[in-house]
Amino acid sequence: AGARWETPSASCPAGAMTAAMGGGNAKGEVPLSCFLFVVVAFATVGAILFGLDQGNWAGAIEKPNFIKAFCNDTLPSLDPSREWDCEDPELLPAYYKSFLAWGSSLVQLGAFFGAVILGPPIAGHAGRREAMFVGCLITVMGVIPMCLFTLPNIFMASRFLAGVGVGVVTYALPMFIAEVSPPQIRGTLGSAFQLLMVSGMIVASLLNTQSWFGYRASFSLPVYPAIVMCMGIFCFPQSPRFTLVKAYRHGKQAEGEEQALASLTLLRGSKKAAQTELLDLKKTMESEEEEAPWSTLFRDPSIRRRVLIANSLQWMQQFTGINALLSYGPSMLKAAKLEMDIEVAQFIINVVNLGGTIFMMFAIDRYGRRPLMLAGSSIMMVFMCLSAVIAWQMKAYQRELEALQSPGLNVSARMLSAGFNMSATSVTGAATLEPPAGPFGIHLGTCLLFCLCGYIMAFGIGWGGVCWVYPSEIFPMDVKEKALSTSVGSQWLANFLIAFIVPYQVSALGLSGTFVFYASCLLCISIAVFFLVPETKGLPMEEMDNLFGPRLGQKEERSTDESQEESASEDEESSS
Repeated sequence: AGARWETPSASCPAGAMTAAMGGGNAKGEVPLSCFLFVVVAFATVGAILFGLDQGNWAGAIEKPNFIKAFCNDTLPSLDPSREWDCEDPELLPAYYKSFLAWGSSLVQLGAFFGAVILGPPIAGHAGRREAMFVGCLITVMGVIPMCLFTLPNIFMASRFLAGVGVGVVTYALPMFIAEVSPPQIRGTLGSAFQLLMVSGMIVASLLNTQSWFGYRASFSLPVYPAIVMCMGIFCFPQSPRFTLVKAYRHGKQAEGEEQALASLTLLRGSKKAAQTELLDLKKTMESEEEEAPWSTLFRDPSIRRRVLIANSLQWMQQFTGINALLSYGPSMLKAAKLEMDIEVAQFIINVVNLGGTIFMMFAIDRYGRRPLMLAGSSIMMVFMCLSAVIAWQMKAYQRELEALQSPGLNVSARMLSAGFNMSATSVTGAATLEPPAGPFGIHLGTCLLFCLCGYIMAFGIGWGGVCWVYPSEIFPMDVKEKALSTSVGSQWLANFLIAFIVPYQVSALGLSGTFVFYASCLLCISIAVFFLVPETKGLPMEEMDNLFGPRLGQKEERSTDESQEESASEDEESSS
């Protein structure tokens, strides 16, 4: 259902638009329509929902009312002989550490369920728009109880339900964008998902810097884009590829071709270009008319290779350590004694992430997917190693400080030799200590913030959007819903794992050990991408078989054709 579109939209200057986005101006490129950008812009409102959900947690758990409601009110019942601190990630009470781990990771677990179980049947039978609509409704149903109740069990269940909705949206949205986009700017438009997601994170982090903005208001943020999506998604045309496939599967080829042509005319701004593209789609649909079984994902060598790469990219993205930073960056900076408001520091990190994402949007169709991923992981590894060194120095100074502050010990000379600055004495006669300085006299907490900004800039350039673009463009239509569900499911399963283990990781390894762990992962990731991930820049979705190898049926047809050609040539030779 939805509005029927009859009038073609105006075309945008294809050459100028494509060149500006890094796609070049090669002969035979699909013309661009301004309406295409309107469709993609509205669809990516779902990415803002995702970003608000990702960005609100780190700031909300630092709000005094949140800490009071879920941690401080229960501290008197704990063992008084042990040192507890609800604001220090290395001294959290065990139950609160578990609460934060589950509170952060249940969204990811719910998103895994939404992407793997709920999303594919809705997107495959009803449509991509319908899947996004259902996902937004579920998100609203999950967020509202989260804002109203402080009972841990209700809070956890609400986090899971909201995650289910987010999973459905993030499953259908990249697929929809890839299917409506022309090859020369498919990467750029697909990257709009990441751009709007980061924008949502910035909005959440900016609002969390305000003292009047409580944790309940922070958790409510995803509701607003979800409502906008529900109200407007059916005002836009269906994916022409899905329309055609669905019609073919139900024996309504003529009706499907008519609807697909109408959608393509709007999206391309030219009926002639739409007819040409429709002919190419029809040729491809002849071999993809029937939905392939799940076994095809593993039985067909070409599809199996794509599935393994798509899933591996999602796992690799999470093991760059990005969600350790996004979810617990403020807590890490607080432990590093950063001389700045923690929410402001998180806002700075998100703005830097936005800068990297914008660069990636203009570079992905000019330089390709592989170079961005390789450069990103290499730079991230360097900054992660530097962060580990800084965190280790901070811990060493903290231990030295605790030793030097022993009661009755005259420590001035030793403290100066250790690198601490002595300020005026207090009324009790004890010296006031200032944190040690790093390179060029800069406080080590500031150095850590600089490294984390460099890290997330590299992430935005190489790994933020590419891992969503790449899987959405490499699968044929007969396996697309199933294959993408495994890819997005892997994203959320890995996301769940990282979100769950980070509080325990920081507690067991400390900040420096956590950074070293992810730096090691980044080295392995760079090697894997270099040897295993091929480039897809500028390649039409219908020609991916040329890159990943022919499908199983195509191999059999080729071998049959080759044998027939050989026998024909032998007959000619014998007759001559």
